Amino acid sequence: MPLESYSVLAPSTNSSAYSGSQQNVIRWIVPSSLGYVDAHTSYLRLSMELSNTNYKMAFTNDCGSLNLIQYLRISQNGTTIEEIFDAHVLANVLKTYGESHSVRQRRAVQDYASYDSSGSNSTWGVGDSQNELSVPPLNGLGTSENAMNRPFDLILYLNYSGFLTSKTVLPFLAMGDIEIEIKLNEPKKALRVYPATKNTFNVCGSYTPPSTFGQLTTGFTKTILRPPFNGFSCAGDSPFAVGMFIEHFDAGVSKGEVEITAVSETNNGLIELSHAAVAHTIAVGNATIKITKGIDGNADPLQTTDYSITRADWFMSIVKPPPQYTQQVAQQVEGQGLIMDIPSYRTYKAPIMKQVQSQSFQIPCFMSRVKGVMTVPVQEQTVVFKVDNTEDYHCAGQFENLKTYQHQSDNLFYPTRPVDLQQFLGNGTFSTKASSEHIHQVDQTLNACDMDFRTLTNVKSNFIIPRAFSKYNATTNLTGTGARLYLQYDTPSEPSKNLVATSFACSITRLVIGQSGLEVFV
Repeated sequence: MPLESYSVLAPSTNSSAYSGSQQNVIRWIVPSSLGYVDAHTSYLRLSMELSNTNYKMAFTNDCGSLNLIQYLRISQNGTTIEEIFDAHVLANVLKTYGESHSVRQRRAVQDYASYDSSGSNSTWGVGDSQNELSVPPLNGLGTSENAMNRPFDLILYLNYSGFLTSKTVLPFLAMGDIEIEIKLNEPKKALRVYPATKNTFNVCGSYTPPSTFGQLTTGFTKTILRPPFNGFSCAGDSPFAVGMFIEHFDAGVSKGEVEITAVSETNNGLIELSHAAVAHTIAVGNATIKITKGIDGNADPLQTTDYSITRADWFMSIVKPPPQYTQQVAQQVEGQGLIMDIPSYRTYKAPIMKQVQSQSFQIPCFMSRVKGVMTVPVQEQTVVFKVDNTEDYHCAGQFENLKTYQHQSDNLFYPTRPVDLQQFLGNGTFSTKASSEHIHQVDQTLNACDMDFRTLTNVKSNFIIPRAFSKYNATTNLTGTGARLYLQYDTPSEPSKNLVATSFACSITRLVIGQSGLEVFV
């Protein structure tokens, strides 16, 4: 049937600005007068601005801007429809398992999501210093801290929410006003120093087309970066800003430190850094530079870096069906009730103690229609902003030489024998030998939870412990039992650190819209 459709902007209702350091809650009241909402084509736009920075910043983890949201709640007149804690951990799983390189490259334009790894075992978790997805930093060239931190917009699709990704038109007209709440993550769990900042850059003193580079001659006041650039593509995407300090090297030997007074890009694509005179001559093949200090003259990043959301709007896609459809909906509401099923996640946490080889814990997912459970063992950590990104926040699952795992529910073990992970042991963060049994369990669980499974790149670096409780869109009743997870590590000294087992149980939530209002059954 032909449908009229358009988009309506729904602004936040509880404030005009929100602080990351205060972990503010942003709230929207979406009125029932909108009629019928096509949720899966709706999106959230956040206007964001950084403050108190001395280096260029980027989002941490693989999920980019979705790292800003630690909590999501959707309700109607006080009745909770969906509630997800540690939503950024779930978003990180969806990103690393469900999006291939080409998909991530396309979406990086809107979600600023770069890789959380530079591709080698020894430097995993320090960000993608080569910037494979060409993700720009969150602040610009600048002539001061205020000028560097320009406002910018983010487009977010909360693809972990069953309600907000429902491909069934949602009859807000029958449901009533819907309240959406998100809680912001603290800055140190959302941001990191732009990974390309720590790189070493090849430079020269002059350039003659098509490919002749000249040496840096004594008294030079301009340094030209030699392409291909290391971790960026243009001046705006570079880690440089006016006021930063750079150090020149001749074959690895320091030749002094100078302050950047201007950053410019020539018509032929070269980047020029202006600075005070340097009294050395450096051959073009030996000339390199490194960033040594931020725009405030300090080598260490500011630990008080913050961000603010200056505007938060939902763009709701509205559908106008023909009158007979509205009459049918009204008849169902007045009769036995309009019934809708949506998949949703619920979060459960338990400690995994270090140096306890065999341990187990309960996952209290007492729900009637469970599809699957994923457990992400996240490390407890003290986060510090550093130029080399070695103490950034990571919500990826930690493998920690887990030897076997097995789930139990209602006195039954799933699978009947523990899942063997010995092929994963001893091969670094990116294992050259994948555990086919574990991958089979991951595939079953992600498919049961209606999630995409397109890549194995992070199957060990973002390790999850999966369990599918259904196939072919079926579900399992765990109301009286929940689930228990048994872990067996390789040696008594493992795991080497305390972990938090963050489990996400996917189940079907039933919404019944009747004359007395909205009822939710889990």
